[in-house]
Amino acid sequence: MTQEECLEITPALLEVVEPLSEAERRREGFFRILAWIPTLRYLQSELRSHQRERLAKRLTGELQAWLDAIKAYIESQNSHAV
Repeated sequence: MTQEECLEITPALLEVVEPLSEAERRREGFFRILAWIPTLRYLQSELRSHQRERLAKRLTGELQAWLDAIKAYIESQNSHAV
């Protein structure tokens, strides 16, 4: 059995499901100021990238737990049918 999920992560969705910590919010504000310096613009995108990675890791774990529960249920039904 395979399961594939695809989710478009918009900044608004990211903020709802994986909000920044208080320290990250302060850092983001600082990075916005630094974004005026062209060579430092990447810092804010790095923070968002880290936020997306955390969300992907969390969702992967939740999906794996869901698939494991389905597998256990199917296997328990097969053992009762024998």
